Amino acid sequence: MTNSNSSVRYRAKWLLPLDEEPIENGWMEIVGDSIVARGKGESSASDIDLGDVAIIPAPVNAHAHLDLSGVTEPIPLGKNFPDWLTGVVAWRRNHPTDIGEDIRRGIAEVVRTGTMLVGDIATTESSASLMSEADLHGTVFREVIGLREQRYEPLWNDAIQAEPRSDQIASISPHAPYSTSPDIYRRAGQLGSPLPIATHWLESPEEREFLLNASGPFREFLERIGAWTDDWKPTADFWKQYLSAGRWTLVHANYLTSEEISMMCAPRWRERIAAVVYCPRTHVYFGHAPHPFRELLKANVPVALGTDGRASNPDLSVFREACFVAEHFPDVDPRALLRMLTASGASAIGWEDRYRTDLRGKASFAVVRFAKTGKGGPYASLFSPESEIVGVMSQGYWKLGPRMSER
Repeated sequence: MTNSNSSVRYRAKWLLPLDEEPIENGWMEIVGDSIVARGKGESSASDIDLGDVAIIPAPVNAHAHLDLSGVTEPIPLGKNFPDWLTGVVAWRRNHPTDIGEDIRRGIAEVVRTGTMLVGDIATTESSASLMSEADLHGTVFREVIGLREQRYEPLWNDAIQAEPRSDQIASISPHAPYSTSPDIYRRAGQLGSPLPIATHWLESPEEREFLLNASGPFREFLERIGAWTDDWKPTADFWKQYLSAGRWTLVHANYLTSEEISMMCAPRWRERIAAVVYCPRTHVYFGHAPHPFRELLKANVPVALGTDGRASNPDLSVFREACFVAEHFPDVDPRALLRMLTASGASAIGWEDRYRTDLRGKASFAVVRFAKTGKGGPYASLFSPESEIVGVMSQGYWKLGPRMSER
């Protein structure tokens, strides 16, 4: 951290505040944990030159499963999504390693790859304490799962008793409507918290079949693992059944219809949806139909980026997710992609009131090294395959790097 009684001025080829024009040859003056001034030109010998890099708002990984970081390679696919879930259940039951070590491994990877804020789906209290120990900020969504009361009630009690820490927010995550009682969704929505509640939503085509008819591969999966109950009933209007109150972050949402996206824009629903979280490389791993993220963006529904967990992704770098989108969807405006990586991620995990994208206030940002600026300006190169995050400052501390050039 910079000395509270002295200032440090960092220079970079580009400053890229989210809603302003790029600042070429820019600088930021930092005192303690705050950016106190910002400008361009007028270099001085005392400046610390970060080189031919861009400074961007700090990246947010809006969806991770840190407790799955002990998975050494993605769990093999089966005939359908429930088959893959069977593999995840088997791994959890047979994995001998202390879950705390897995979470530490995940935290280290998140920090190493340039993420400042993370939304973690947590199955135990360990995630909150270990994130705090590592000074990793974010939101811990305590997961509640189960169709039977004896399964979900203890998890619900643990979740609502979770205490937020100074560097974290505590919220709840009903796992998914195919695995969690509608009663838990109602309770979560009725808590009256302004914080988003995270849930996996319409992740696969088999999910819609199950919700409407209580049939298909998900029914077979629940029976196979002993989680099915005849008390569960299908419903034609599962949006109303599960999301009748509260503010929700819909994770994946791979199989939203155009009609549902239009419905999400209606006033009644717009205030209820904090964001949709898109996990691009996980999406491709499963071979899903094209994700509707561009349709959501056109409808002004916030779309954030997440990595999911190591059970379906090669790493936990949310910046690599952004680069993947830029490479495979070149029609997407890189400024919109930067918003997905930053502001929309903060909204998805409930940090919008603490998080800034204007490179002012608290000194929290990332340093990106990329290829030489081309005709399209810095945004055209920001998410190129060769780009990498080489530094992250969080509230005045260098959490990663930076690799500074010599003056």
